[in-house]
Amino acid sequence: MCAYPVDLHVHSVFSDGDLTPTALLEEAANRKLQAIALTDHDTVSGVEEAITAGNQKGIRVIPGIELTAEYQVELHILGLFIDPQNPRLQRVTANLRQARIDRVHNILKKLADLEIQLDIDAILSSSQGNIGRPHIARALLKAGYVQHFDEAFQRYLAIGAPAYLPASKLSSMEAIDLIHEAGGLAILAHPGIDNADAQLSTLVAQGLDGLETCHPAHTARINRHLRRSAAHLGLVQSGGSDFHTPLRPCHLGDYGLLLPALQTLEARCTARRNRKEVKA
Repeated sequence: MCAYPVDLHVHSVFSDGDLTPTALLEEAANRKLQAIALTDHDTVSGVEEAITAGNQKGIRVIPGIELTAEYQVELHILGLFIDPQNPRLQRVTANLRQARIDRVHNILKKLADLEIQLDIDAILSSSQGNIGRPHIARALLKAGYVQHFDEAFQRYLAIGAPAYLPASKLSSMEAIDLIHEAGGLAILAHPGIDNADAQLSTLVAQGLDGLETCHPAHTARINRHLRRSAAHLGLVQSGGSDFHTPLRPCHLGDYGLLLPALQTLEARCTARRNRKEVKA
């Protein structure tokens, strides 16, 4: 049984998760969840499958995305209640997908300089959606260059490591505007681990709608601080497990929201859409 019936931060094989959207919904049903948001990194490719599986399981699936963005520091901005077919969203995510492929090629060149040879075709085929450093880490592990997944990041792929390359990012304003154009709410993901306090006032001015105030990487003190910040800034609150794999200690619904909080988020989204229609 899960602690929260609503989990608004979940990943699938279409970015860096281990489960297909269908398998995710099976897990969500086993955990007795009532709603999840599929928020894969820079892609909405798995949303349609997730909605279909959710309908079969009686679980609401909220279309979402997690955009990599930047304002002074790297930020991750969740888009919730988005239209995955929005033309601009489709164009931008296609460009981000190609940038990720280019990044993998360049990281493998850096690894080759370290006398580490990996098969680019095997890595690209290991993902049904967006490719990233976790796929390279798994290839390093499979080839025997490291003994465990975390070692791959520590030795080669983390910031400051010899094969690290930064990801292509949208500006925070571009990410927020894109989410709004797709009809969604822009929620700052895990702000407690991104040291985002100094950026909050600017992000709010850019249109940020909410904060993720319940996340497994946050301490209880950080969650309390974020809840106070959200109330002070007039932001809605979201939460989720940031689920990637059933092999990790944090499972679907271990972190998230109760149903009234989901209703508050949806009401804010409806109000935003109504304001947009009036301006149009």
